This record gives sequence, C-alpha cells and structure tokens, in this order.
Amino acid sequence: MKKKLSRMWRSGMAFVLAACMAVGLCPSVAFAQENESSRPTIKYVSIGDSMANGYCFEGYKQGDLSGDAFYSGTGVYGTDAYPLQFENWLSGQGYDVDHTKLAVSAMRAEDLNHLLGGREMPEDGWFGQVNVYTDISDTEGLSAYFTQAVTDADIITMGIGNASFGAYMLHRVTDALGVFGASLDEEEKVNLEMALTGLEPEQKAVVVKIYNEMKAEMAKNVPAEYMEQFNVNDVCDLIAYTAVGFIMNYKGALDRIVELNPDCEIILVGLMNTTYGMTITMDGMNPIPIGDIMGGVFGALNTYIAGLPTVMQTAGQWQKAKFYYVEETAPLFISQQVAALKDAEWGNIDENRLSGAIVRDRNIDAYNGSLREMISDAFGIGSQVGKDLPKINLADVEAYETNTPDWTNKAYNYGFTGTDDDLKNLSIAIYLGIEDAVAESTDTMEIPLSGLIKIAGDLSSVFTGLGVDPTDPISTPESIHTGLADYLTSTPELQGMCKIYALFKVGDGMSVHPTPAGHDKIAAKVIEAYSNNHTAKDEVIERVEIALDALYKLIEEYG
Repeated sequence: MKKKLSRMWRSGMAFVLAACMAVGLCPSVAFAQENESSRPTIKYVSIGDSMANGYCFEGYKQGDLSGDAFYSGTGVYGTDAYPLQFENWLSGQGYDVDHTKLAVSAMRAEDLNHLLGGREMPEDGWFGQVNVYTDISDTEGLSAYFTQAVTDADIITMGIGNASFGAYMLHRVTDALGVFGASLDEEEKVNLEMALTGLEPEQKAVVVKIYNEMKAEMAKNVPAEYMEQFNVNDVCDLIAYTAVGFIMNYKGALDRIVELNPDCEIILVGLMNTTYGMTITMDGMNPIPIGDIMGGVFGALNTYIAGLPTVMQTAGQWQKAKFYYVEETAPLFISQQVAALKDAEWGNIDENRLSGAIVRDRNIDAYNGSLREMISDAFGIGSQVGKDLPKINLADVEAYETNTPDWTNKAYNYGFTGTDDDLKNLSIAIYLGIEDAVAESTDTMEIPLSGLIKIAGDLSSVFTGLGVDPTDPISTPESIHTGLADYLTSTPELQGMCKIYALFKVGDGMSVHPTPAGHDKIAAKVIEAYSNNHTAKDEVIERVEIALDALYKLIEEYG
C-alpha cells in the first residue's frame, strides 16, 4: 500500500511518462446480461454525495426514509439528478437498468472508504452526518448494502469529494473564523498528524512542506493583528487535513471497489468549484481571489482523480477495470437562482424543475437553527419571556404574507412581552428581512472580511445599525422586515456576510448545489464520455498533449 502511494507523490515528469506508457490496459467489459424480457440488463450503481443526488429537487427524500427504504435503493434522489439522467439514457439504448442509488448527502471519501470495508470508521465525528441523512443507525447493515451493490455492479458513476471540500471543510472553516458566532473548541480541532498517519517519511515531508508554505503565504498577506483572530493555524490544519484525507481515502475507496469488482466500468466525476468567481478583501492586504485559488486546488485534485487509474494500471494494478473521467467544474448553482426564485414569488423556475417552495423551506430550516437563537439573544427576548423566538415553517410564512397581521394598535419593544402569536409574527418578520437580504446578496462575489467577525459575533450591532432605540416600541413587524433587509444590504461587509450565509449555512450548504440545468451539464458530460468511449487514459493523454503544446510554444517563444 505504501509503495503504491509513494508512486503518486513522485514528480510530474514521472506522471507524464506513466501516462504515455499506459496503452491498451483497459479491455472492454461485457456487462450486459439477458433477462426474461429479452432486453439486456445493466446493474448500475451511482456513488457520490449531495452534488449527485438531486438535493433540494422534487423527490429528494434522504433523511425522511427508514433504513429499509434506503436499502431498497429507490425514492431517494431528486428529479433530474444526473445519475437519473444517465439511467434514462442507458434505458434509451435498449437496456433494462437496475439502478442502486448510493449517493448520500454529506458523504466524504473517508466515509465511502469505511462503508466499503477499506478503513475503520472516521474519527473526526463527521460520519454521523451520513447516518442523519440516511436515517440509518445500523452502520454494519449500511456497509453490507454498499459492499454488495458495488460487488454486483456492471457500471458505476462515482462523484465523491465535494462534501469534503464543501459542507465539511467550509462549515468548519467558518467556525474557525468565528463567523455566525460559532467556534471550534479543542475537541473539534483537527490534528494534522491524523491526516498524515500511514504516509511514508518522504510523503509526509511533501505535505508538511506544502502546509508550511501555505501558512507562510497567509502570514505575508494577513496583517499580524488578524493572524490570531482568524485562527490561521486552525484553518491551515483544516485545509491540509481535508486535502490529504481526500487523496488517501479516494484511492482507498477505488482500491476496495476494484477488489470487490475487478472488471467493472467506472465513470469518475471530478470535483466542482463551489467558490467560482469569489474574491475576499480585507483592510491592509491585496484581494484574495479565493475562487481562483480553490479552482487551482480543485484542478490539481481533478488531475489526480483523472490520472490515478492510468498510474495504477501502469504499475500493474486495476488491470481489468475500465475507467472513464468527466469534469464540469462550474455548473449552474442554486445560489445563482435565489433572486430569481424570489422574483417568481417562490414559484418554480428553470423550466419549472427547480422548486421555490423546497428551496424556501430549506432556508427556513436554516433560520430555525442557531441564527434564530442568536437573534433572540440580541433582542433580549429570552431574558424577557424565558424562551427564544419560535421556530417557523413554510405554511406560517405563506399565511403571514397572505394576511399580514395588523399591529397598529399594539406597541411592543425589543424586550418583547406580546402573546405567543405575536412572538411568532415577529419571528416571521425577522426571517423575511433576512430572506430579502440573502436574495439581494447571492450575486455578491466580493466578500470583505473587515468587520465581518464583529458583525457575525455581535448581532446586536445589526439592530444598532438600524438606528432604532431598543426601548422604542415596534409599531409593525413590517418595520423589522424592511428595516432589517435594508440594513443587511447597506454595506459590502454585510452583503458579504449574507453571501457566506447563503452559501455555507442555508440548508447545510444547499445553495452550492447544482440546479437542474447544472445537472443537465454534468449528465451530458457523463453520457458523452461513455458513449464515445472516452476513457480516463484518453483524458490523461489529452492533458499531457495540452501541457506539451504549451511547453513547445514557450520553447518557440523564448528559445
């Protein structure tokens, strides 16, 4: 195992040579079997996370199913998810498709490797997220189900990794930064040594070198007074831990898949850049093009994914399996559609395939969490009436909009003493203010961090910014709705906070999932690669040719 891993850490030239040597190593796999209807049957397994399962679309049911329902492999994907589109294409080619759906929201490469029997259960506390999204407590049963499905598969699509660099890493980075009032306690902080366990000394040295260079680069750009405030060491540990863990466990999962099913066809789907176009600004430093930086990270990891089969087959491994590779790094994301959904009064858009009601319902779920509690504290409601602002649901919000309560004959101040119904109306008005602000800020790709931590950690500053004396009465909830929306969009810092909230908190990262049109683009790439027999080896050769072409041009230009 260590010898195999060491090959992947050699120089880029060794990789190029390995790619060029890999010729004819992937014989076609005959996967179709006749059934009683005389149509050949394909056993198709789709593996991935919420970027693959149609999260937030009509039909998405994970978290609402019993274990038996998930084990059935039916009813858990949202309409138009790219695995369903690929299934339909296979059916249109004359096959009966037996599709087992294993794309689980929040699942990382670590979790997949564990479920396939390739490692012990991850120790960082995130694995429970998989059980939350599948409503399964019997991990052994889930592992057996995954293992059997992979063993029986004729063809597999595998798009794993964005949960590692999306929900997992970015949630924890925002916690490390103190955004939204959260923070990492000592038990939650990752130890870089955990990620390096099992690496040979030269491999570990490479990772540590990259880690130190990354930290040094941060130190050059971030003013000294921000270094401790932004927990730079914790952020670097998180990024390094996530990247190294992904690389090791992605290969571990593929090792296990090929061991279980040596002659399977596997379509590898690359990572998507969920920060595309984003720039972070801060006083006293040059803008950080985080979208481009993460694009570089995703690009390097996608090169790793695309090249891994060729490297392994050149080394005499994975000989019977056939690998394809597809990439759609920046599909259309739901965050780009929030304003359009609101303009459509939360009806369906994107050719009526993206449900405004579902997206809005997940926005409300996000509000019902820690944000609602923080706002309650800022209002002083808990100390006045002994409870937080009440949770609300979509029906409450829609009823409120249809018949907004008349508060003109009432006078409630921020130390609220109204009835439970009045308290719910206030909660709805606050939610609507945040909803409007988020809709206006989702196209804000410049994120100023100056003052962001203070604003996020001290929501009372928001209400101070409204220019309202906390002892003054609230004449109508609409003054909260509109005033809060206006304030939260009044400065670049506040708009940046709304953008970060929309991307990384709403619906546990809902807004960074592809739209139905985004899934169309991914499905088209999958179908094109498979129908044209575009293998991972072909992809590597094309990348090598592009690199060599660029090199030749440099030589011609500079001699």
